[in-house]
Amino acid sequence: MSHKKTIELSGLIQILKWTILGGIAFFTLILYGLGILRPLEIVFIILGLLIVSYAPGIGRKKRSYHWTRLSRSQIEEIKDKLEFYMESERPYLNETLSRTSLSKALGTTPNNLSQVLSQALDTNFYDLINRYRVEEVKRRLVNPKYQNYKIIAIAYDCGFSSKAVFNKVFKKFTNTSPSHFKKQASS
Repeated sequence: MSHKKTIELSGLIQILKWTILGGIAFFTLILYGLGILRPLEIVFIILGLLIVSYAPGIGRKKRSYHWTRLSRSQIEEIKDKLEFYMESERPYLNETLSRTSLSKALGTTPNNLSQVLSQALDTNFYDLINRYRVEEVKRRLVNPKYQNYKIIAIAYDCGFSSKAVFNKVFKKFTNTSPSHFKKQASS
């Protein structure tokens, strides 16, 4: 079914739903006017109508990619490509990495990449890249080869472009500061 037909069908269903609910409300008032229903019964009917009309949307997370054309297998395929590419090519070390350049390297669109990140990995582009960068910093902080390097030099070498962003992101993903992490790792 095409996107346009799905929207049209959804609109018709909404109209039908509100017509039925309006009809129930109208007949409830007629029955009250005839003395068949009491006020308390009308309150229960109105509450029931409200629950029926609004409950389906309560607590439901909005589906950002409801109208997508990516199938589950396509999402998995892009996810696998992404994970392989991140591990083998380590593009996150480039501080100018963008969603567009990463999606081109994977042979997909930026929107498809965002959908895969959201639905398959429950993350976004910046958190994904920063998580890889933090993991690389952590590896280097415990590696004796880098023991004489300043922490910020390692951070810059791992793709971070500012000290403030690095410290904030490192704390977000590790719940500790970079210097505290290094002290713990060396003890």
